Formats: sequence, C-alpha cells, structure tokens
Amino acid sequence: MQIGQVVLGREHSLRSAPVTLAPPVGDRDPAFPLRGRKALLGALLKLGREGGDGRLHVLHGLGGCGKTAVALELVYLLQNRPHGSPPGLVWWVDARQAVMLDSGFRALAQQAGLNREEASAGWAADALWKRLAQVRHGWVLVVDNVDDPTVLDGPGRLSAGTGWLRPHVSPAGLVLVTTREGTARTWGPTAVLHSVDPLPAPVAARVLLDHAGHRAGSNGEARALARRLGGLPLALRMAGSYLAEVIGMPGAFRDPDTPAGFTDYRQALDGPSGSGLNPAQAIGETWRLSVDYLHSHGFPYAGPVLDLLATFADAPIPHTLLLRPAALARIDGDFAELDGPALWRTLNELSALGLVDVDGSSADVPPTVRLHPLIRDASGSRLRVAQAAGLLEQAMQMEEVGAPEEPRSWQVWHTLAPHAQELLRHASDTGLDTAVRASLAEAAERAGRYLRARGLPHQASEQFERVLTVCHGLWGPDHASTLSCQQNLARALHDLGQWERARDLYETVWRGNSEVEGPEHPHSLIARHELGRVLHDSGALVAARQHLSSVLEVHRRVRGEEHRYTLTARHELARVLHDEGDLHEAQGEYQQVLAVRRRVLGDEHPRTLTARHNLACVLDDLGEHDAAQKEFLLVLSARKRVLGVEHPSALSTQYRLGRVAHACGEADRARLLLTQVEEIASRTLGVTHPQTVKARRALEEVEGAE
Repeated sequence: MQIGQVVLGREHSLRSAPVTLAPPVGDRDPAFPLRGRKALLGALLKLGREGGDGRLHVLHGLGGCGKTAVALELVYLLQNRPHGSPPGLVWWVDARQAVMLDSGFRALAQQAGLNREEASAGWAADALWKRLAQVRHGWVLVVDNVDDPTVLDGPGRLSAGTGWLRPHVSPAGLVLVTTREGTARTWGPTAVLHSVDPLPAPVAARVLLDHAGHRAGSNGEARALARRLGGLPLALRMAGSYLAEVIGMPGAFRDPDTPAGFTDYRQALDGPSGSGLNPAQAIGETWRLSVDYLHSHGFPYAGPVLDLLATFADAPIPHTLLLRPAALARIDGDFAELDGPALWRTLNELSALGLVDVDGSSADVPPTVRLHPLIRDASGSRLRVAQAAGLLEQAMQMEEVGAPEEPRSWQVWHTLAPHAQELLRHASDTGLDTAVRASLAEAAERAGRYLRARGLPHQASEQFERVLTVCHGLWGPDHASTLSCQQNLARALHDLGQWERARDLYETVWRGNSEVEGPEHPHSLIARHELGRVLHDSGALVAARQHLSSVLEVHRRVRGEEHRYTLTARHELARVLHDEGDLHEAQGEYQQVLAVRRRVLGDEHPRTLTARHNLACVLDDLGEHDAAQKEFLLVLSARKRVLGVEHPSALSTQYRLGRVAHACGEADRARLLLTQVEEIASRTLGVTHPQTVKARRALEEVEGAE
C-alpha cells in the first residue's frame, strides 16, 4: 500500500499550516496486541479490502477507549495485504485543530489529483469528492480526533453531506472517523456509528498482563484492577506500564510503599498514597474537553450535571428518582432553569460522548445512568455532597420508593442503597451542615434496613454500626434517632444469632424510649416486642411470654385486633406457645393470624409466608408429616421466588422440609436438602450461625440413621 504524504510550508501559495497525511504508524507497538476489537476490526477490514459502502464509518467513544488504536490497527492490516493484492492509498488527517484540518484536506485534494489552484479554491471540497469518486484503486481516509465535529462543516454542513466529509460513490474507498461524539444527527443519516466501549474485565485483564507481566499478580487480581479502572485501555496501559517499571526496578531503589502488583495498585487508588497513580488525573483533561464542547453547543448544564452524578456511588444512578428537575431547583438555584427536556437532552449528549451510559427501564426497575469510574474519580464530586443529600432525601419521600422492607420496593432500593451507603462517609464531615449530615444518616439507615430485608445481615449490621457512630456524634446516646439505629442494629445481630448483644441493645432501646416517650408509645412497644422475640429465641420462654403478652394487650386495646402490630405480637406469642408444647393453641393462633394476613397483605407477602411456615412447623410437630410437607413445599417455592434462594427465611423452610423428608423415610431427598442448607448457610451466615449448626446436626442424624 502506498502512503500519501505532503508537507506544506510557507513557500506555498496556500495559506496553511505544515501537515502530514501519513498515518502515525510509530504509535502502534507490535509488542502489545490490540485486545477485544476483533469483530469491529473484521468488519472494517472487509470494507477496506473490498471497497467501502459509500458511508462515513464513525468510531466513537470515551477519550482513552482506543479509537485511534483501532484505526491504526486497520491501517497496519491493510498495508500488510497478501502478496498480489492491488496497491492502495491511506490518508490520515488530524482534526484536533481547525487550521490543521483545513490544510490537511487541501493537501489531500492535491494527493487525490487536483492541482494547486483547485485545491486552494473555495469549492475545493466539491472538487475533492468528485475526484475521489473517480479513483478506482483502494483508498482509505482516516480523520482522527474529531473533538469538535463542526470543524468538518467546512464550506457547508457535515450532517447535510456538504462539509469536508461526505457520503461518496467511490467503489473503492473507505472513510473512517474517530471521535467522542456519537450523536446520529451530528453525522447525518448515512453515517454508520461504531461504539468503541471500555473492555470487559477478562479482556482488560489481558491488557494489564501484556504490559505488566505475570510477576504483577494473578489473572484474578488483574481482573479486579481492570474493573476498578473501568476497562479503559488508556488507563490499563498506564497502570500496566507503571507496574512493569516498578517490578523491573532493583529492590534497593524501590520505596517500600510503592505498589508493585495488581492488588497493591488497586488498593492504593482508593487510599491517600494513590493520588499520583490514578489514571483519572491523566485523562481528566480529555473528558473536560468534551464538556467544554457541550457547553459551547448549547448544553450549559453538562458540567454541573456530570459533577453531581459523580458525587454518587460508582453504581447505576436512578436518574428519574434522583435528578428530577423540580428537586434540583429546590436544592440549588444553579439548576433553576433546567427543565425536564433540557436535562434529558443533556444526559443523551453526555452519553453520545461516552461520558455516561444511559440504560432504559423495565416494568419494575427504574432507568439508570452510570459514569465511567475514572471520570468519577477525576470530577469535582466532593463539591456537591449537600446537593446529593438533598436529592436522596427527596427521592425517599416519593411514593414509588416505598419502605425498604416491602418486596415491591426492592428493585428501587437496589438502585438507591449503594448511593446512600457511599454518601454516608461524608456524614462525619463537621464542615457540612448538621441537617445534611442527619439526612445522610437517615438514608444510610434505610439502606441498611433494605439489606436486612433482603437477607444480608452481615452487610446490614456493618451499615448500622457506621450509622450509629454518626448518630452518637450528632445527638448522643439518648436521642430518638440513635435509639432507632440501635434497634435496627439489634435486629441484624439477632438475625446473625448474636442474641446476647441483640438482647442488651433491645433492652437499652426499650428503657430509653419508655423514659422519654412513655411505655405505651409505639417505639417503646416495638422495642419491647423485639426484646421478647430474642428472649424466646435464646430459650428464655417465661420472660418472652411476659414481654409479648404485655405488648399484645396494649396493641389490642389501642389499635384493634387486625392492626399489623397486634398481629405481629400475636404471632410471636404463638411461637412461645409452640415451644412450650401447647401445639393446638399455637396452631389456632397461627391460623387466625394467617387468615388476616392473607386477606390484607396477600398470599406471598413475607409476613404471610412466615405465618404459613410456622403453621406447617406445628403440623410437623403434631405428626401430620404429609400435610406439613405439602405446606413447606408451597412456602419454600414462594420464599425462593419472593426473597431469593439464599435468603435466611428460605433456608429455614428448606431445613424444615429436609427434616420432614427424613421423618417420612426419604433419606436421599433429606440429605440433598440439608446439604444445600448447610453449604449456603455456612457461606452466607457463618459456620457458627444457629441455622448452620441446626442443618449440620440434622444432616448428621440422616447419615447416622443409615
């Protein structure tokens, strides 16, 4: 393949800067193969070898994602055609500066066969494309780094096909553009947009290993670092090259704190020692250019919106909940003029430039937007914590968000919880207003309640511990918010089988609320109910009955028979009756509670399923194994569907099903069910958790009976 090149100096009559049309082949390092672009390269290579389709082919994506690398690899492959293939031309135009671009296209016109006068004329673009249409041998035109597509308008308009780049009728030509701008209307209806996305973790790990070598760590460690870097090729190369240099350095010359492996590097990124390692600092200017481009093209909120999004967690952001224009206007006057259509267009423009990914919604999951992690790192995200807190607080008040304990709200809370958890780390910042810190603590506590409801007690307890530290700092130990957090922490510890500490916390909350709000206040009664529940589980049946009976009496008198507090207290008292051996009375209580819950909450509400599970337990203990087995099967199916296979409640039902299967002489089935419970409970709850211990002992009974 022939490489066209011309350098124009001042001695020429054209008023142009010196340019070269040769591709920068020296930037391609054969020691480091291009990873993850096989399908895209294959499609472009076919066009380059067989002749293009007359359309503009646009490689678009985030700065640093490897668009130019794809174009260079294509040029290399075309230049290394099999012997006997016809020669061709490759022209490479750098579009970063308007004057360079104009000079480049006029030089291209001369390379294509126009004379100097034609190339310098005002109608040079028309003449160029007329001439290219007549070229019969293969040619490729690469226009690289089109940061601002308006520079391609030239004498006309790019999208209308009258600019420097146009659809063409040459049977042998391919036009390829690299840009951050991926909006279809910018390039016109005939353009073909090829998104060059960050690399998936397995491929990105290979890039790290290519540059750093296996001495930097295992493939799994490389994958973890690759995910932290967001799969961005530029960042992967920077990190890999850094590690290769450190590893090759004599140990005597190396600072002891210098990361020398994938895991060390990943940990350093999020610590104070990683400020000089973060590739976000090197690529920050790249994405800021994109924001400046949007500002100059009528999107003045692009930068503020991006900074606000970066304040949230490195997770999908439910923008229809957290970025409602009315809410934005209330929390910051800077957004007062930003209405819904303008916000939506701004998000789409940011997406077109590869700065964010916008995902649609399904029936149950809100739509989300996500930033590349390195853009999040490089932004001024810490400047908008108060705004983010205000938006999160307003979102939690929406009807569609709901209580974190309700299954119908879990899809929404799945998207909100990571942001509440992330923002909590700012709640200890005394520079923030107290109301903002309190709002962050409340949001994080609700996120912890969601984690507990989903059957994740370890994560929930850790979350509540963090919130409790903030509450102590804001209000002290006796404030209602501190007591509420202590109660939620006690519930999570109760779920984990840490009954002694849970009991102490429940008692503290009960006595604290009783002193401040009175013994019959709902907060006091709830804490006393929970105290009775943990006393029951730890075997103190007499004390449990005393507390639960007192709670039930007040609820019946104040709230009535069918109030949920009354039903819950009645259900827990039935559990005490059950364990005391009064099976028929317990059965009657369960049946009455279940009837109301089915009517009020529905057949598959978690509280309905709990009552049905306990009723099946009574049937089993009464010796009605067939009836119990049937009920356990129905409850297990519903709990797996509603709560998940690994939820503690599902494990509890599967454990009882295994026990009843054993009682019915189905040893193989019992072994399978109990083995699964023991394995899942060991992994999710811990080897010493009561559920794990019970499953292990039941499994030993099955195996010992054979």
